[in-house]
Amino acid sequence: MLRAAELDDLPDVQRLYGVLHPDEPPVPVDEGRRILQRTIDTPGTDILVLEDDGAVVATACLVVVPNLTREGRPWAVVENVAVDASVQRRGVGRRLMAQVMQLAWDAGCYKVMLQTSATGADVHAFYRECGLTSQTKTAFMAYAPGRPPVGAAR
Repeated sequence: MLRAAELDDLPDVQRLYGVLHPDEPPVPVDEGRRILQRTIDTPGTDILVLEDDGAVVATACLVVVPNLTREGRPWAVVENVAVDASVQRRGVGRRLMAQVMQLAWDAGCYKVMLQTSATGADVHAFYRECGLTSQTKTAFMAYAPGRPPVGAAR
């Protein structure tokens, strides 16, 4: 079952972010609770969790952005996709992405964007299998001066 994260899900979300960014320390719990509450309170922004037999096994952030182009249809970005190592390569990630993208389509989005810093061909193949393409857009990033994320390309 895919659902919006609640404050009680913070430990599971942070555990999954540890899979995603193993070299990055977790946000302190009090700050994490504030950030998660702010996310919950922000319309169009959700940290989603996928449960399997009552356990949180995957997460993704979906942001639906209002838009004044494309006939007023919003667009969406998916970020921080993480699947528990114990269930990887069992279809959980595909199920997560299918449901997250369906939420975007249900919100009227005309496109869903996702960026990954993973360089492995298997990760790129996974996202292509989920219906995403890297052939139509070029992504550019800038990081705050003096504070690039741990592991970010410089």
